[in-house]
Amino acid sequence: MAGTGIHPYHQQWPPAQAPPPPTAPGAPPPSIHHAPPHVLFDNSNRGPPTHEEVRTIFITGFPDDVKERELQNLLRWLPGYEASQVNYKGDKAMGFALFSSSQHAIAAKDSLQDMVFDVETKSVLHTEMAKKNLFVKRGIVADSNAYDQSKRLRTGGDYSHAAYTTPSPFHPPPPVWGPHGYMAPVPPPYDPYGGYPAPQVPMPPAPIPAPSSYVPIQNTKDNPPCNTLFIGNLGQNINEDELRGLFSVQPGFKQMKILRQERHTVCFIEFEDCTNYKMASFLSFEDIKCLQLLLTREESTRTPFNTSTPLHLCLPQKFLSYLQSQLPKWLLFLLTLASVSGLNYDGLALMSLLRKWDSVPTSITSSWNSSDSTPCSWLGIGCDHRSHSVVSLNLSGLGISGPLGPEIGQLKQLKTVDLNTNYFSGDIPSQLGNCSLLEYLNLSANSFTGVIPDSFKYLQNLQTLSLFSNSLSGEIPESLFQDLALQVLYLDTNKFNGSIPRSVGNLTELLELSLDRNQLSGTIPESIGNCRKLESLSLSYNKLSGSLPEILTNLESLVELFVSHNSLEGRIPLDLSFNSYSGGLPPDLGAIPSSFGQLKKLSVLDLSENQLSGTIPPELSNCKSLMTLNLYTNELEGKVPSDIWKIASLKYLLVYNNSLSGELPLEITHLKNLKNLSLYNNQFFGVIPQSLGINSSLLQLDFTDNKFTGEIPPNLCHGKELRVLNMGRNQLQGSIPSDVGGCLTLWRLILKENSLSGALPEFAENPNLYHMDISKNNITGPIPPSIGNCSGLTFIYLSMNKLTGFIPSELGNLINLLVVDLSSNQLEGSLPLQLSKCHNLGKFDVGFNSLNGSIPSSLRNWTSLSTLILKENHFIGGIPPFLSELEKLTELQLGGNFLGGEIPSWIGSLQSLQYALNLSSNGFFGELPSELGNLIKLEQLQLSNNNLTGTLAPLDKIHSLVQVDISYNHFSGPIPETLMNLLNSSPSSFWGNPDLCVSCLPSGGLTCTENRSIKPCDSQSSKRDSLSRVAVALIAIASVVAVFMLVGLVCMFILCRRCKQDLGIDHDVEIAAQEGPSSLLNKVTFPLPVLSRSYSVLIYVHISKVKESSFALAENAMSTIKSKESDVYSYGVVLLELITRKKALDPLFVGETDIVEWVRSVWSSTEDINKIADSSLREEFLDSNIMNQAIYVLLVALRCTEKAPSRRPTMRDVVNQLVKRNASIRGKRS
Repeated sequence: MAGTGIHPYHQQWPPAQAPPPPTAPGAPPPSIHHAPPHVLFDNSNRGPPTHEEVRTIFITGFPDDVKERELQNLLRWLPGYEASQVNYKGDKAMGFALFSSSQHAIAAKDSLQDMVFDVETKSVLHTEMAKKNLFVKRGIVADSNAYDQSKRLRTGGDYSHAAYTTPSPFHPPPPVWGPHGYMAPVPPPYDPYGGYPAPQVPMPPAPIPAPSSYVPIQNTKDNPPCNTLFIGNLGQNINEDELRGLFSVQPGFKQMKILRQERHTVCFIEFEDCTNYKMASFLSFEDIKCLQLLLTREESTRTPFNTSTPLHLCLPQKFLSYLQSQLPKWLLFLLTLASVSGLNYDGLALMSLLRKWDSVPTSITSSWNSSDSTPCSWLGIGCDHRSHSVVSLNLSGLGISGPLGPEIGQLKQLKTVDLNTNYFSGDIPSQLGNCSLLEYLNLSANSFTGVIPDSFKYLQNLQTLSLFSNSLSGEIPESLFQDLALQVLYLDTNKFNGSIPRSVGNLTELLELSLDRNQLSGTIPESIGNCRKLESLSLSYNKLSGSLPEILTNLESLVELFVSHNSLEGRIPLDLSFNSYSGGLPPDLGAIPSSFGQLKKLSVLDLSENQLSGTIPPELSNCKSLMTLNLYTNELEGKVPSDIWKIASLKYLLVYNNSLSGELPLEITHLKNLKNLSLYNNQFFGVIPQSLGINSSLLQLDFTDNKFTGEIPPNLCHGKELRVLNMGRNQLQGSIPSDVGGCLTLWRLILKENSLSGALPEFAENPNLYHMDISKNNITGPIPPSIGNCSGLTFIYLSMNKLTGFIPSELGNLINLLVVDLSSNQLEGSLPLQLSKCHNLGKFDVGFNSLNGSIPSSLRNWTSLSTLILKENHFIGGIPPFLSELEKLTELQLGGNFLGGEIPSWIGSLQSLQYALNLSSNGFFGELPSELGNLIKLEQLQLSNNNLTGTLAPLDKIHSLVQVDISYNHFSGPIPETLMNLLNSSPSSFWGNPDLCVSCLPSGGLTCTENRSIKPCDSQSSKRDSLSRVAVALIAIASVVAVFMLVGLVCMFILCRRCKQDLGIDHDVEIAAQEGPSSLLNKVTFPLPVLSRSYSVLIYVHISKVKESSFALAENAMSTIKSKESDVYSYGVVLLELITRKKALDPLFVGETDIVEWVRSVWSSTEDINKIADSSLREEFLDSNIMNQAIYVLLVALRCTEKAPSRRPTMRDVVNQLVKRNASIRGKRS
């Protein structure tokens, strides 16, 4: 579009040089040479010619399509301008401009000389004084008084100079004359020539009156204001929708009309009325200040502006105040900066961008200064050193949030935009399509939404487009693949759907294409085979179907191909992972060994997570560039071909979850690039090469679930990069290398279920280690306090070792702990108070140790605790009340301690308890609180071996129970209906409560007959009465016999005392004669070394029951006085009860078999104590020492229960055997 009248305020090229300065004071003004005067005639009142000064300039150099309106717009702000006209001589346009004086005409002529009028046509203006003045008829332009006053009143404004009581800053003042007639410098703030020098013109002492035939031209000829806004010079490719969107939001908007003519486009915008929109005030040209909006037109259908020609929208100053409340903020900001700032065009656009962002780091706000002339020194900005235009915008990783405004489209010279890893949101602005010089655009790792703008098709120079890790959606536009220069395209990790555009084949320069982790469907287009330079193709994690096109064989440069996690089928040469392929590597792929060997550039081969079987082809070793080999989760077997261990480039070898076997060759230690070696869940065996790690910087080693033996290599962390060391479930021996404890990069350490021995290593300061599992080994010694240096630990598993000493208080430094499991060790002492600092703890298990003291109340800080296991220790006191504050507790194990008192009623407030409540083997007494029934989620309840009384009625409300043990208490009354199924499945859990009974069904159903060990409630009272009468008779008879026996014993004592002293019988035998054989029985009521703390307690209980004849065997049923043989027999039965946890006459024994016969039968046939001992003891038998001690006690019990009394040992022998055994064990421990 030609002929844009560029206002001299914004002229960007040097004006004509100023004339020489005025002469010295007192000198006459220089002569002014005018063209010969011409006569100006008034056609309405023709008279004789009159000579007058020439006030008209002649202008040439216009483009052919110039309009007279454009010349008027160019000249109307020049001082003294009155009228202008465009004439044509042939095809050449020429202009004439009339001014109020010759001085104004000369100044205008010099200012317009060599002005670039149109950039596109390179039109440069040439001016000279005309030979005569422009002739204007009277009446064509009327005086200001000729205005229709009614229209002036309607507009509500009077723009004559007299209307202002003070000088208006928006009106040009009258010329200021110097003392000798030269024009003095124009005072600020008004400069009609925008700072460009204008010639100083001499003036006569007094104004020359105009002839009567001349009527001065005034600016008041403009039409009065109306309710329609006119915008011209828009360009042929104006986007009507965008322009309408700009103005339709303004108050009073009524309609908009765009007129497209042959060479120019204009727009009319109608508002409701002048009063509403105040158009009268805004459109009077007497009061106009022209502002150049920093908006440009684009020669495309995308935007309404043109890149080559600035759009001039001339608005009055009063209109600017209205814009402040109506126009978009970014547009107003540019307007304001344009009037007050010296910052260049690109800087203003950047400042407008800045205002849109919600969060900006101080590094930007302190660097981006609007007082600068250019943004070239700003953070993240790169400029062209000549034009100072912004060519690079790099703000990656600065944490900026907010929308990316459309102003970025104003940076026309941009070549690089990198905004990755921020928090930008909203749509990607379509105005980016204006930046046609862009070569690199990276908006990845943000929160952009919406679709890819269609305007990206205009970025024909773009080589890299990275939009991954956003939330973009919709289909990938076909137009995106019209950019023939594109080399790298990353669209992965978004929400794109639809199919892969078939136009992808147009990108013949493409090197990398990543579309994975979207929702793309359909088939892979054949046209992708045209991308012959493609090196990396990633289509994983989509919904693609069909097979890979055969034309992919054309991709000779292909290095990486990922199509995993799709629904592909058929023949696939490289990546088979996460699909449905089965069998071995198919022969129809060609000679597989040779075909893979030909892929000299192959760096990644992923065949993981299929059903591939057979062996690994040795020809894979021909891929000498191989860096990653993923064969995990298949059904492969055999050895890894030896030559694969010789591929020097190998970094990642993942073959876990197969059935591979063999030993690791020494060549593995020479792989200098090796990073990740994952072999877990295979059948590898042998010794791990001890030099592994010396020649490489390992990141991850996972040998879990194999059959490796020997020691852990001592230099695995030699490269100081090791993050994961997993060697659990092998047969490794020896100690843990100090290199492991000193590895500062370690994240995860798993050595569980081996035969490692020695002490734990000292740990260096390592905030990265978060998981440690060394459980189920033979680790001895204390837990080192240096474990507190691993401040990032969240999981600690050291259970089932032989750790001794105290729990270190430094564990309290690990405030991120979630799980601590120190169970089944030999720890002692109390719980450190510092543990209360671990506020996030979810599980704490120190069961099966020798910890003592009370449970510290400071542990109430464990508000996130869900599992608390303190069982089988020596804790004292009652159940701590602070446990009621742990609202997330789902499992509470306090069994096997020295806790006592009544079960508190607040126990019912632990309504989150679900998995277990264990209070067994303590000293609790009293009745069950009724609140216990509130634990309606509880699945497991253990209350055995206490002194609890009362009924089981509170348990009737707990329908969720699947396991209950209330044995060996003093409960009475009927068993609740909710527990009847548990009684039938595990009757031993109710033994030891003789007053419990079963309520039979009215029909006398199976409930009674199925539970022979528990008597029916309806018959219990009568039997109790009959038994009481028998008991009375027996007591009477026993009393008489006791009297005679007592007398006989006294006589025997008196007669034999002296004989015993003479014969020197041992003092213990004397005591035995005095107190009976049971006195020696009392000597073995110490805690047996072979059993846990809970079973030691049972010894006391059972010994007392033996003394009370809790069972009656054939051995002593008919005897009123127990012999030493029967006493030993009874003790043997007690030992068998302890080991089996069965009663002497358990109903489970078939027929007339008792516990002695059952144990003897099982032992003689299997010699396996696990077949005899209670299941709860088997966990302790994982320690071979404990199992051997248990077998020793079992053999003692069998000797005590020999059928022939003569073959039974004396009680003294039993005591001596157990005491010696206990002493030898204590000696070994010390």
